[in-house]
Amino acid sequence: MVPPYSVATVLTLCVAIASEKLKIRAPFIVSTSALAAVGYIIFISSTRPGVAYFGTILAAAGIYPSVAIVLSWPANNVSGQTKRATANAMQISIGNLGAVLGIQLYRSTDGPRFFVGHSCALGYLITNVVVVGTLWTILRAENARRDRGGRDDRFTDVDEDEWLGDDDPRWRFQT
Repeated sequence: MVPPYSVATVLTLCVAIASEKLKIRAPFIVSTSALAAVGYIIFISSTRPGVAYFGTILAAAGIYPSVAIVLSWPANNVSGQTKRATANAMQISIGNLGAVLGIQLYRSTDGPRFFVGHSCALGYLITNVVVVGTLWTILRAENARRDRGGRDDRFTDVDEDEWLGDDDPRWRFQT
């Protein structure tokens, strides 16, 4: 048997390296979240232990790299130390609420299949795919607008050597 965390560790390292080399995040988040969603679909639909174990492998292999990349994305897309620190703190604080919610969703009375918990996790993963896909589209459009000079008006009444943070027309969002 293949331990789920071994597969998740290898995939997390591969995805992190590829994401950093290519300087893109969204496609990796979307694809690994979709992989995890497939794992949860298998959890929900199968009663056979071997099949459910395979679903566990897919879920872990998708969730762990997705979380790692999601945690790095705000740090890459927010300029200025205070703004970046605030964005990261907010993201982690909101993310930690998932543990509180998880206690309520994975009740012992729902075992061994945990339809409620697995269904909510599946819903979250599908929402993640949609939100990240939408943000990817928006950020690519904003980068293209800046490439065309569509934000150069922000230099009005500002010295060109002055840095305006992520409002600066020279700033490019990592997609």
